[in-house]
Amino acid sequence: MYVESGKLLEGYQGMKDARRSFEAKAKGWERQNQALVTSFRAAVEAYQKQAPGMTAEQRAAAEEKLQAQQQESGMQQEKIARQAQEEEAKLTQTVLESVNKKVEAYGKANGYKLILIAAPSGTIAYGR
Repeated sequence: MYVESGKLLEGYQGMKDARRSFEAKAKGWERQNQALVTSFRAAVEAYQKQAPGMTAEQRAAAEEKLQAQQQESGMQQEKIARQAQEEEAKLTQTVLESVNKKVEAYGKANGYKLILIAAPSGTIAYGR
């Protein structure tokens, strides 16, 4: 017997629920990213308005502060992106473990000796 992994996961309620959960978290991460971008843009605009009345030293200090803010925003955005990747990998792994257990239980209950995954890798999903 074989199963098509893509179709199996697509139709699996656990995957649908996991995707919904991930998408809700992703919206939160997107809001965090947008807040970082908005904050930096506001700081740049404020600097641009104040720059004409500043001394060279004040401009240099303000530009240095903006550069530090930009770097910090970039690091925060990278952290958010890593968190999203880790969360997605963890979520996928959890769903796959659940599916594998169900395939194994199905194989045992129906007396199958081998269940293959119909994928380029041709992985064995269950074997006695």
